Amino acid sequence: MFALLILSLLSTAFAGVIVDSKCPDVKSMDNFSFSKYGESQWFEAARYPNDNEKGSKCIRSIYSFKGDFAEVKTFLIRDGKEYELDGTIKQADNGGKLISNLHYGEMKIENSVYLLDSDYENYSIAYSCKYDEEKKSRQDFVWVASRSLPMSSDIKAKVENFMKASSFLDYDKLIWPESDCSVLL
Repeated sequence: MFALLILSLLSTAFAGVIVDSKCPDVKSMDNFSFSKYGESQWFEAARYPNDNEKGSKCIRSIYSFKGDFAEVKTFLIRDGKEYELDGTIKQADNGGKLISNLHYGEMKIENSVYLLDSDYENYSIAYSCKYDEEKKSRQDFVWVASRSLPMSSDIKAKVENFMKASSFLDYDKLIWPESDCSVLL
């Protein structure tokens, strides 16, 4: 799915957006089309802060739709070095809940992510939540992906409007690590 969520999926809890409550009931977008979403390339345009992606830039995922799943190759730059993660993503049901199976070397991670909004051609907004039973708090992960960087102001406005209308998302917590990644394409 997004390059943005791939790194965040590699751990269970990192500093970032912590909320003193259980994970919300999340409804993914209506009429989700996995074939439209799971093909071509997505760039991470914005995200909630999390330690796992700290210092990373030019995060992008390339999807190859294979019917009931998509193969994913994610690339990122950290400390001047490029890293690659591989895996698959599939629908958990008929909606926009997605299950990713990723690996980096010997590490293998499975996680659920909800696709909340997308026009498939310009942007998508994804959400994941990790609840810590011991601390009775959750960590929210949000990623905004774009088919190209930088995002136009009208697309950013769509993202902002969607998030501000949400009962559990906070647009003001997004960080926008947009970079010129054209040298990687």
